[in-house]
Amino acid sequence: MIREKLQGLPGQGELHVVNTCAVTGLAARKGRKLIRKLRREHPRALIVAVGCQATDSPEELRNAGADLVVPNRDKARIREIILAHLKGGTVQTRSWPSLAGERIARDTEQIRANLKVQDGCSVGCTFCKTWQV
Repeated sequence: MIREKLQGLPGQGELHVVNTCAVTGLAARKGRKLIRKLRREHPRALIVAVGCQATDSPEELRNAGADLVVPNRDKARIREIILAHLKGGTVQTRSWPSLAGERIARDTEQIRANLKVQDGCSVGCTFCKTWQV
């Protein structure tokens, strides 16, 4: 999806989009490490961080060297956001309502013991970031 959105962007400069993960500390470190490496090897490139870590801890990615940080909820608008940045402007990002206090129905017949991270979850367990990003 991101590749198709970025087809035909104006300009001759390099663009690197890093899709980050925040599920584990190791995954988050790898994302920051890749951004630092790209910044070091391509100092004039536009580096855009997207994904769960971009939603969870955008400042860490900016500090690592990302020029733009696009949260998950705005991935579909990545082209618009990059174009605005290239023109010196900004784009208002969307906000999601808080799910704090929401309950899960326990009387459902479709309950499973395991959850794929890709499916998401809104329970809000204190040990997990999945519901936040």
